Amino acid sequence: MVRIALDDAQLAMVQERGRVDLSEALAGLSVEERDAVLLRVVGDESYARLAERVGCSEQVARKRVLRGLAKLRSAMEDTQ
Repeated sequence: MVRIALDDAQLAMVQERGRVDLSEALAGLSVEERDAVLLRVVGDESYARLAERVGCSEQVARKRVLRGLAKLRSAMEDTQ
């Protein structure tokens, strides 16, 4: 089970509303989005390094992270 806070605002939301299980939300992402989010947020990779690691452009890496985070935010809101 993976539990992560996505950013400071979301961490505050999680602390306010209790623990949020993100394993299902992460499972709902595409492999590309999940890898991008985990490398960026958990691994603290730069977008340039992330793009290099997954074999895409930096712009595509940014889009994958943004899409993945949007889906995670939506899933977190749906569980509240």
